[in-house]
Amino acid sequence: MSKKEELLKKAEELENKIKEEEKRVEIITIEIEKMKKKLHELRLMLN
Repeated sequence: MSKKEELLKKAEELENKIKEEEKRVEIITIEIEKMKKKLHELRLMLN
């Protein structure tokens, strides 16, 4: 495999990893929003 092919492969692997991490961050963000909503509901119930 040539140096260029190796670099292209590494770049593709990094792109895939970035996409996976972005998806993970999106899921975590959604979960945090759900928790904030639940916390808000609980605070309203306490008042």
